[in-house]
Amino acid sequence: MPLYALLSLPFAFVFAIPGLIGIPGISAGVAIVIPVLYGFGGFLMAVFGAWVYNVVATRIGGPEFVTSEVAH
Repeated sequence: MPLYALLSLPFAFVFAIPGLIGIPGISAGVAIVIPVLYGFGGFLMAVFGAWVYNVVATRIGGPEFVTSEVAH
């Protein structure tokens, strides 16, 4: 989650600029709320993606890798 928060900081600052320069209706608190929501949403999507993968892999099988030794 900290990675998502870090990645969303530039967007949060862009959204906070109107509040910082005094345009009413938009507060500087957006700089805190956006990264938290972005991180929470990213976590939920990762959980959902893992669940979908597990359901599909159970039904049709996951990827199979065949390896062999290579002589140098």
